[in-house]
Amino acid sequence: MVERYLLRQGGAITFSDIMISDDATDADANVFAQVNAIMRLTKPSDYQRLLTSNGFESIHFEDWTQHLETNFVRMLEQIETYRIKLQASGVASSYLDDFAESL
Repeated sequence: MVERYLLRQGGAITFSDIMISDDATDADANVFAQVNAIMRLTKPSDYQRLLTSNGFESIHFEDWTQHLETNFVRMLEQIETYRIKLQASGVASSYLDDFAESL
């Protein structure tokens, strides 16, 4: 059996995913995911449970919810900045419009 390691001893994993509150319902998660073109939202506790069940130690968690609006504004700016290039590569104008509207 070959052992494979994700990290060297003492290494750290950082997640920067958009997550949903541990207090949110599955219905809340589905609505947010659909409106914001996100395939699936995971709760912080799900990540922590997965990591600890695989031998990792949770050292620190930061909630950056206050940055979500800035992130969405920047995504909208990227759509507009690269709209022509995106369309030239095959992204439908209606998709870009719908995505921008959801932001």
